[in-house]
Amino acid sequence: MDKEQHQIINQIEICGLKEAEEEKPEELAKNVAKIINQNTEDVVKAYRKKKRHQTRNKATKRESSAITVILREGTLDLWLDAAKKTNIQSADVGSMGDGKVYLRESLTPATAYLLWKTKEMLRGEYRYIWCKHGTILARRQENDKIITIRSLQELESVSAVAKVSKTPT
Repeated sequence: MDKEQHQIINQIEICGLKEAEEEKPEELAKNVAKIINQNTEDVVKAYRKKKRHQTRNKATKRESSAITVILREGTLDLWLDAAKKTNIQSADVGSMGDGKVYLRESLTPATAYLLWKTKEMLRGEYRYIWCKHGTILARRQENDKIITIRSLQELESVSAVAKVSKTPT
């Protein structure tokens, strides 16, 4: 795992909550903790980064971004496992809207890009592609060996082997 990814190992993102004018991210994070039966004291800090993107007419438009939650050390896996077993709706958390809320591990931009690129290149070849503790993992079928992808070079190698092994002989 690279140094930058290791620095955010205790961070998760809460996705699916619409941004409100006077929101309190820490309060929303603690509401999620209650819903998934986790200790609210696990929340060290919570914040939402402002996300902006360009539109055709060059004006900037604000859209909702994930709430980043810094958790007490050693609690990340407990939160993620509990969230997988719970159907969280934004109204349950105390937020506007009626969409699904989900939790995910925080990733550095480089790791997020590698995960996206892996999904793009191995689509159809590998059934399972995921990230755990900042490491990209893939598996062809349910009981196959799990492979680790640490770089674009490894990804290209895995992709080339996958295409060769798929070619009929």
